[in-house]
Amino acid sequence: MVTAAVDKTARVWSLPDLRPLGVLRPPVGMGDKGKLYAVAVSQDGAEAAVSGWTGIDGLPSVYVFRLDTRQIIRRLTGLPNGVSTLAFAPDGRLAAGLVGANGVRVWRDGVLLFQDTDYVGDVFGVAFAADGRLATASYEGKLRLYDRDGRKLREECCVAGSHPFSLAFSPDGTRLAVGIDGNMGVGLRDGQTLALVGGADTLGLFGLDLAKVCWSRDGQTLFAAGRVQESGDRRVVAWADGGTGWRQVALTGFSNTISGIVALPGGGVAAADRNGNVLAANAQGKRLGENLALGANLLTPGCGLRPGSSLWLSHDAMLVEWVTLPAQSRRLRFDASGPRLLIDPPEEELTDWAEMVHGVRVSHWNGSTSPKLNGRVLILEQHEQARAVAALPDALLLGSDFALRHFDVRGERRWEMPVPGTTWRVNQSPDGRLAVAAFGDSTIRWFRASNGEELLALFITEDAQRWIAWTPSGYYAASPGGEDLIGWHVNRGPDEAADFFPASHYRDRFNREDVVRRVLLTLDETEAVRQADAERGGTGTKPPPSPEALRAAVLDERPPIVTILSPIDGRHLRSGEPILVESRSPTGHAITRVEARLNGRPLDNVVLHQQRTVPALGAEVAEHRYLSLDLPDHEDCTIQILAWCGERVSEAAVLVRPKPEVPVQALPVTSPPRIRKPRLYALVAGVSAYRDETIRSLNFAAKDARDVAKALKRQENGLYGKVTVDLVLESEVTRCNLLRRLTNLRRSVANDDMTILFLAGHGMTEDGHYYYLTVNAEKDSPAINALTGDDLRRQIRQFSSKMLVFLDTCHAGAMTAGVHTRDTDVNINRLIAEFSEAETGKVVFTATTSGQKAAEIDALGNGAFTAALLDALHGRVGVPRGQELRMHQLGTLLSERVRDLSNGAQTPTMTPLGSLPDYPLFLVR
Repeated sequence: MVTAAVDKTARVWSLPDLRPLGVLRPPVGMGDKGKLYAVAVSQDGAEAAVSGWTGIDGLPSVYVFRLDTRQIIRRLTGLPNGVSTLAFAPDGRLAAGLVGANGVRVWRDGVLLFQDTDYVGDVFGVAFAADGRLATASYEGKLRLYDRDGRKLREECCVAGSHPFSLAFSPDGTRLAVGIDGNMGVGLRDGQTLALVGGADTLGLFGLDLAKVCWSRDGQTLFAAGRVQESGDRRVVAWADGGTGWRQVALTGFSNTISGIVALPGGGVAAADRNGNVLAANAQGKRLGENLALGANLLTPGCGLRPGSSLWLSHDAMLVEWVTLPAQSRRLRFDASGPRLLIDPPEEELTDWAEMVHGVRVSHWNGSTSPKLNGRVLILEQHEQARAVAALPDALLLGSDFALRHFDVRGERRWEMPVPGTTWRVNQSPDGRLAVAAFGDSTIRWFRASNGEELLALFITEDAQRWIAWTPSGYYAASPGGEDLIGWHVNRGPDEAADFFPASHYRDRFNREDVVRRVLLTLDETEAVRQADAERGGTGTKPPPSPEALRAAVLDERPPIVTILSPIDGRHLRSGEPILVESRSPTGHAITRVEARLNGRPLDNVVLHQQRTVPALGAEVAEHRYLSLDLPDHEDCTIQILAWCGERVSEAAVLVRPKPEVPVQALPVTSPPRIRKPRLYALVAGVSAYRDETIRSLNFAAKDARDVAKALKRQENGLYGKVTVDLVLESEVTRCNLLRRLTNLRRSVANDDMTILFLAGHGMTEDGHYYYLTVNAEKDSPAINALTGDDLRRQIRQFSSKMLVFLDTCHAGAMTAGVHTRDTDVNINRLIAEFSEAETGKVVFTATTSGQKAAEIDALGNGAFTAALLDALHGRVGVPRGQELRMHQLGTLLSERVRDLSNGAQTPTMTPLGSLPDYPLFLVR
């Protein structure tokens, strides 16, 4: 299944589990250029067509992609306007319904077969019958039927005033289902004559329409969806007996208008809504798969005393607060001075938006096309509706579907900015310096109030676990796992699929918390960079790089791109069967290495059967390799392929091979072979008493290390056969000793073993670099004896085994009623990202987020983070004793337990697993 969206991407999903398989990226431009409104998949599953407001060279286009390579194989142009709908015929013909009075066009293999421009309204429905006939539905209220050569066979009008929106032929072609926009009816028409033969039973359904229709594979069930709902929940409904029988709910759980539905084998259905939620269920309504929207719904209704339309600001707009996830009654606050995201923070004196202040009164604005300021109508574009307002005594900020506008009290427009989605909430800082808006693309953005120039954007995931804030040039700050929520889109020409490079590939250049925290204070990105550079090392007299220089650097530093061409993801792959891999270098640099990983671990026994150079675009270079891997037959396999150009590494191409289903009678009756249990190796270090008197001694860092070592040793003969713990305490915690022990540890482990590194003590940052302070470290010169972040990163990358890293290191101490706080000035978010990049296959847990303090608790005799870890390992919280503790469970338990122990003041962090399996880590004992 493929879904297309106004975020300018189309996403490929496996059915029925809805696992994401890849992204189709047509070339895009600024503003609306590249927004997708139409998608179709060929019946053999080999191709997908997408369109909408496309064509970066000014030529409206339909792009046809190969789904295995996700590359454009055909571009169809010559269109007078945008495309609203697409459909493939069984023989591969492609039909497009056009916006405006431009009718319909049909191609085969890029050749225009026929077109009909005798239309008045937009064409939102096109459908092919099994024998090649084509039906269309236009907003003027007409249905048309064509033979396979384009001759019009029939034309029928719907009920006066109705707008037919989508069409679906039954598999045998005898019936045509018609979904109506703005009407709860679903019409059934004769497939040959278009005569009305009945309608589905919609009595008692609540909503606005059932505009999307499709048939089950056997033609016995009709599905429909749109804006039908119950208690705010949108749903897909189904009728038996070819649409005339009893009705049932087929699929629920959508938060917005359902914009597309497809039938599954066996009678099930999958659907997507406008918020990006994708769900699937079988014929009995059992959920088969789901992939919920990534971004927060900033239109979410509020809860309690805080209405969902509110957007509170501090006086200088450095703090912004809103309500989301009403079922959980959560308030979210972003503090740009951190930067950090707070959940249910302490009350703060913040200011909400207002539609009326002294001298300014706004009326008729909510959903109106003619809002009024002090009785004067503010002129909007055609079909544009006002959605949000915020008044100050001398200015009005108005957000709409299309734009963000700033007016003076006379209604004169000061500035206007296009928006990245419907504007749901707006506010102005009380000091009048900044305008802030929450948009339909799940971003909150800050604008300079004097001229509307954007200064900062924030994206937060729906679960509030990840976020990223960035400036227009791309300088960013992010939570752990948040930096890849954005990236650089690079067009490769009007006829080629674009590339996308996550922000993590440019971390060294653009991960700049210091810039983000200054940009709202200076109201100027360039000045924020200059000040941040000056504080880093006296380079403030050097002008910051220009936008052109930054774009050139992004292009020069692009990593390679890897694609698995065969076999198809999800198909059973036999051990040793060749895998065809394409590696492409956009910069033209040679591919120096290709690596395969199995379930996160590097594979040593990869056989290269063939390698050859293939044609590439422009200065790019590309090559194909046939690789075969030794795969176990008794487990699910997640295969990752990565490529290097020197030090630059690609994103992983992923192939999932399910565990083979072996019939019970085929199982051998002999005793199973003995399988060697993996071993657990751990290096555990803690230092409390420092030689440098300026470094505050800690109470429990060394004890934390001893307690963790003891708990890990108890894992022997559980999930792990043997457990070897190297405990390093106090005077032995030197840089040379730790590096030597890490090297020895690396030489001992095998690929299928587990390695743990636990560090407790002080941590600090100087000039943007992280240091674990060893016993002989000097606070004023940490680079001399401390263990550096670069030391750790180099060591971690060289381990071939699975690896967990626990960092309880951000300590500096102040005692309050039995609770000692360990202050931190470490950029933990960047630290996690550097230690746990996707290509390393490693997972990192830390005691805090950036800017927080880590607690030591006298009553427990441990730091809060270590205490929570020990509670999880011993079954005092979460998983009972005797059961397995898995990766996700550990992350959740640490987060909840540390918050409890620190009274919400401390939030541990964990790198996202990405494509790594959620494997068991410990046996709770």
